Amino acid sequence: TYPNRTGVHPNTAFGLVFALDWARTAKDAKFEAQIVQRAKDYYLKTTAVTAVRSGSGELGISWTAPSSNGGSAVTSYTATATPGGQSCTDTDTSCRITGLTNGTAYSFKVSDTNAVGEGALSSASSPVTPAAAPGAPTITSAGFSRSRLRQPRRTYG
Repeated sequence: TYPNRTGVHPNTAFGLVFALDWARTAKDAKFEAQIVQRAKDYYLKTTAVTAVRSGSGELGISWTAPSSNGGSAVTSYTATATPGGQSCTDTDTSCRITGLTNGTAYSFKVSDTNAVGEGALSSASSPVTPAAAPGAPTITSAGFSRSRLRQPRRTYG
């Protein structure tokens, strides 16, 4: 029998690379795909996604980079809106999504990509609703008032 370890520990990356080499040598595509997916789950998972209003029909999204990149630098991040699927891609840990409908609540998930491929999706952000600035007021009537303006009394002295 073999020891069964779960979770991430200091030798996880080494173990995954060792298993990946074996899967490729044995031409076991199914096992290779499972190892690659597990590596993405462990190492390519962005966290702490937040969204803030930034203008009419748009929201600013920011997130925390994954704590480890599995030995290959993250090359880009993609934030995707739900509902609608609008997205933005950037090399930094923030971006702006436009084309959103004012008054509709959106949440966002972020994935990151490195040389291995696209990582697992983050947890969803709290919902945020874009809104437009208020329009100009409408004048409904105009006229004169009978009230008088009084000037303050001047004192000399």
